[in-house]
Amino acid sequence: MEYGVVTTIEGIPRSYQRGSTSGVGAIIGAVVGGVLGNQIGGGMGRAAMTAAGALGGAAAGNAIEGRTAPGGEVGGGYRIFIQLDRGGGQRVYDVPDPGDLRPGDRVQMVNGQISRY
Repeated sequence: MEYGVVTTIEGIPRSYQRGSTSGVGAIIGAVVGGVLGNQIGGGMGRAAMTAAGALGGAAAGNAIEGRTAPGGEVGGGYRIFIQLDRGGGQRVYDVPDPGDLRPGDRVQMVNGQISRY
C-alpha cells in the first residue's frame, strides 16, 4: 500500500487502432514480389518464381499495411499523476474515468487501485 497526493489529471488523446487493411498493401506487394520473382530462374522456373514472388509480396504487403494503417479511434481516458509520500517518487495511472478524484486529493494505492484516503 502506498500513499500520495494527486498532482495532475489530464486527458489522453484518442489514438487510432492498428490492424485494418484496404488491400492496397497486398496489391503493391504482389506487384513488387512478382517483378522480383521474374528476375530469378528461366523458362518454367521463371513463371513459378514470378507467382511465388507475387504471393509472398502480397502477404508481406498486407502485413505491413496492417501494422501501419489506422483502423479507427480507440482509447482516450485520463492519466493521473500521483506524488508519493515516501521516497519522493511519482506514480502514473491511465484510467478510463477519474471518478471524483481531483488534483490535491490524498489517495492510497492498493494493487493498482486508487482511492481517496
